[in-house]
Amino acid sequence: MHNDKDVVYMCKILVKYDLVISLIVVLLLYFTYPEYIFPVLIGIFVACINFGVNTLITTKVLKSNKFKNVPVIILSYYSRIIIIVGIAVLIYLSKTNYLFAFCSGFLLHFISIILYPFLNKCD
Repeated sequence: MHNDKDVVYMCKILVKYDLVISLIVVLLLYFTYPEYIFPVLIGIFVACINFGVNTLITTKVLKSNKFKNVPVIILSYYSRIIIIVGIAVLIYLSKTNYLFAFCSGFLLHFISIILYPFLNKCD
């Protein structure tokens, strides 16, 4: 990435890909397992937000060229893990099977990340 505009552009495109994937998954689940739609969408949403926060923090710290800010990345990393695990536990407590749907939704975000370089030819 060359600058902040490139990072923002990438994040916007990934959100669009996530929306398309979400729509496809919702349509598939609607006719097969409609009760899993909400946990899957929460998983995709949490993964997308997690990626955006990670990208923002990492970009800002690396642009500052101050190695004293590296603990911010580490603290952010552990904070995000704790939040994601907390959400997963809440979902698990509501219904055990929803945890698998949440994790599936979380992993669906990686499809967007994998598709990005193939569908967007970057310099």
